[in-house]
Amino acid sequence: MKKYIKLLIIVIITCLIIVGYLLHKSKKEHYIETQEKRIDLYFDKVRIIV
Repeated sequence: MKKYIKLLIIVIITCLIIVGYLLHKSKKEHYIETQEKRIDLYFDKVRIIV
């Protein structure tokens, strides 16, 4: 019975780590996309002014 509980806890912790990693990865990719768009907009404005 104790082995079953340990295995269950390990599986739950592993699932939480995987879900947390995937959520963090998607937020990071979204942040990078947003920053790239901001840089593009800035340089487009600079080209228009010059």
